[in-house]
Amino acid sequence: MDGVFQINNWKIKNFIMVILLIQIGFLGLTFLDYAGINMPIIKEFMAVIYILFVPGMLILRIMGLSEIKSNIENVLFVTGLSVMAAMFIGLFVNMIYPILGILQPLSKECLICTFLVFTTALCILCILKDKNHYKTDNTKKKPSLNVFNMLFFIPFTNIRMYFRNFSYNDNLDYISKKYLLNPSALFLILLPFISVFGTYLMNFYNNNIILISLIIIICSILLLVSFNKGFSLDLYPLAIFSISISLLLHQSLISMYIWGWDINVEYYTANIVLHNLIWNTTVQSNINSILSVSILAPVLSNISGISLVWIYKVVYPFLFSLVPLGLYQIFQKQTSNKISFLATFFFMATFTFYTEIVSITKQEIAELFLVLILLILINKDLRNTKGSLLLILFSFSLVVSHYGLSYILCLLFVAYLVIFYAVNYIKRFRNPNTTISSGYNTKLTATFVIFFISSVLSWYMYSSGSSCFVSLVQIGNQITSNLLSIIEPNTSQGLSVVITQQAFFLAEINKLLYLIIQFSIAVGVLATLFKDKMNFTKEYLLISAAVLGMLIAGVVVPYFSNQLNTSRLFHIGIIFLAPFAIIGFLKLLDLFNFLKVKIKNENKLKIISLFLVIFLFFDSGLAYYIGGEEHSSSISIQQSYDSPVFNNMELSGTEWINNYRNRGHIVYADVIRIYLLYSILNNVGQVPFYLDLINKNSYVFLGSYNLKEKRIRVNQMEGANIVTNQRYLPLNVITSSYNKIYDNGGSNVYFG
Repeated sequence: MDGVFQINNWKIKNFIMVILLIQIGFLGLTFLDYAGINMPIIKEFMAVIYILFVPGMLILRIMGLSEIKSNIENVLFVTGLSVMAAMFIGLFVNMIYPILGILQPLSKECLICTFLVFTTALCILCILKDKNHYKTDNTKKKPSLNVFNMLFFIPFTNIRMYFRNFSYNDNLDYISKKYLLNPSALFLILLPFISVFGTYLMNFYNNNIILISLIIIICSILLLVSFNKGFSLDLYPLAIFSISISLLLHQSLISMYIWGWDINVEYYTANIVLHNLIWNTTVQSNINSILSVSILAPVLSNISGISLVWIYKVVYPFLFSLVPLGLYQIFQKQTSNKISFLATFFFMATFTFYTEIVSITKQEIAELFLVLILLILINKDLRNTKGSLLLILFSFSLVVSHYGLSYILCLLFVAYLVIFYAVNYIKRFRNPNTTISSGYNTKLTATFVIFFISSVLSWYMYSSGSSCFVSLVQIGNQITSNLLSIIEPNTSQGLSVVITQQAFFLAEINKLLYLIIQFSIAVGVLATLFKDKMNFTKEYLLISAAVLGMLIAGVVVPYFSNQLNTSRLFHIGIIFLAPFAIIGFLKLLDLFNFLKVKIKNENKLKIISLFLVIFLFFDSGLAYYIGGEEHSSSISIQQSYDSPVFNNMELSGTEWINNYRNRGHIVYADVIRIYLLYSILNNVGQVPFYLDLINKNSYVFLGSYNLKEKRIRVNQMEGANIVTNQRYLPLNVITSSYNKIYDNGGSNVYFG
């Protein structure tokens, strides 16, 4: 399939033809929908393809990036550019159209017309740019290929002729039937469908056998790859993508409603924009200031007709599933195929990837842009003006997608520059003839770092009432004022996680696995820095050293790791450090040489793959399920666990409160059900640890778990978001003091 996705190598007439057919198909289905002829799934699928691929294909073609020769990179850059275009088109219409008197700029009609004009203009630019790449044929069968004919005459009067003459150039002349009919490839393609069917059984029949089988199958794929059985090198990317999307869907599709933590606040923000059809930039809210929530989700939902819930449950996980694919490409360029596969598998095996991040939509989009930035930095063929332009575009897209990741990158880039200049100063001290840029061509310059930091500060100072900037200042003050409390468990969430005794034996084993991984990462980074450089670029090595320092800071610096959550901080770290975990394991296995036990490199990789299988068994929650213990990572296979997964009756109860409550009275729920309230209501609060702190004349919402188990969960927090006392209170502390005003069998509302 080499070259199929290398759109810069397509003939211009074939390229424009594909674009126009997609556009015509999308518009045709949209008009049929307006006429009352609905074609479900097909219409939504075509709309998503149009939004997430067409703009990027056109922009990439106009930029003429023939340097991008990898199919993976082409798909990633096309998707990234399309997501960027969707966000900034939405931002443009939101700012400009109200000036022109259009008070609902994010309406479906406005967005479709704007996208149509935008893509048509890009088509014209493509034709004008590539006018020397094709010759006009004056025969009767082929009309003159001027701009008008390419855009209007050909699609409507000569479609059959152009289908007959449609051909790829030398790089696109065939798709191997052997590849498409490869049993291993077909098996990998089947994996996401197994995941979807498994969640269907779990949602409607509480049967987890398919999802358990999915985890076992994924582990089997890893072992088959490690033992060189059944999967050739050219199937590694497909295996990565299939595992990625399967793991994400096996969690995101649980429940018919959104579930998780931050996603509920993000849904509330995006839903307000979708309801008003305009983004209010003056609302003081951290979430409101980021385009991945306030613009991208409403744009996708409005144009495609897909509800916001399913945008978050399907479309965003699809975009995020490309992140491991990009990481595989990044690692593969700098290590071996096996190491890059194992490193990417390790990244996907951590429960944060498919449990926490799948419920933080802003971070899903931001990490896609982060991977694109890393791809540009390590790609030597993109060290030109085009590469610099892409770097600027993706960097600013990341800035407006997630404030937390933007702040972390600011710290990492500054740390990178400090390390870079320190290393060069040492080199110059030893050899005065050495210059700072000697033998080092990089796009990650001081100028770029200044641009990135300026973009972060400018965007978050002047959007949403400077809410994010104020939060940043408060975080800085909190950290600096508590520096004397360094290495204190009460002020460091990371240190608390390391030293706190786990509630279950299996959880202690899981923690031990993480400690082994973290130690191997440190060994891998140090070994690579000082001994075995492999093929890592200097940029990547220095950034990785900075990331390792960041993870150490998450343990020792007060109030640092709790700002994102320790698990999320580690997840961001292994985006950079995953290959060093594998390298570190290899170095540790070399210690057996002192015992005169020689282990071949291929056997070392097999041992590592067995370790990763055990790791996935624990982090997926399967080990806890088999051991009869409840854990937050087992949400998809163990619904008895008290988790932020909600059913239709709980949703109905929340909507009833929204419709009939007194807006001046606060609505309470326990620490789990509160997240459901966040998605629909404002003026809500958690049931406090001490019940006498509940306001009078307030509502209390009880969900299905509360009613079934007859208890509510409350947490007592201390210091850096550390739960010092967690307990369940008997339900009668509420029912005996409040009056029931709503009951649908699965949720209750009390007032008192």
